[in-house]
Amino acid sequence: MMMTELLHYFSSHTIEVVAAFTGILSVLFQIRQNVLVWFFGIVASLLYTWVFFHSRLYALMSLQAYYIAISIYGWVVWVRKKKQDDTAIRRLSVRETIRFFLILGMLSGAFFLFLSRYTDSVVPFADAFITASCLVASYMLAHKYLEQWLVWLVVDVISIFLYFYQHLYSTVVFSIVLSVMAVVGFSQWNKQWQQQ
Repeated sequence: MMMTELLHYFSSHTIEVVAAFTGILSVLFQIRQNVLVWFFGIVASLLYTWVFFHSRLYALMSLQAYYIAISIYGWVVWVRKKKQDDTAIRRLSVRETIRFFLILGMLSGAFFLFLSRYTDSVVPFADAFITASCLVASYMLAHKYLEQWLVWLVVDVISIFLYFYQHLYSTVVFSIVLSVMAVVGFSQWNKQWQQQ
């Protein structure tokens, strides 16, 4: 009976399962600092656009367009830096940290106001905060800031609860895996940063 239910779930949530799998591949390449992070990120974003639209998570759906754009940008930046032999991991200064927190706060507030007034989003605050955090973290990834892993960890942990609430169980598993991978990624990038 359990196997039948599992097969039924996979058959009715195929796009979500494939999106989660390609997202995991993207983060594996992110940990290894391999440019394929961007290719698999684009594929996952295209698939998650459909998933979030059908789950009425509109800010997260819109975020996928940004992910595609930042993935193209990150791909170009990483290729260019590799050609210049500049693959160093960076750390945020105090000034940059304050700036990123201010940007995060403003984006979260703007998304929340829009979602709560103009959409039927079921969880506007969580949707807004996660979306704003993802915008900031993906920009930080494109420029190889170590602290981007910490932002992803916060996003992933909050996302576990949001996706569970929305019955997106493949994406719950995906978020749990991403949380673990964020810890591993931070550890590995931190070791490399210390060796630089």
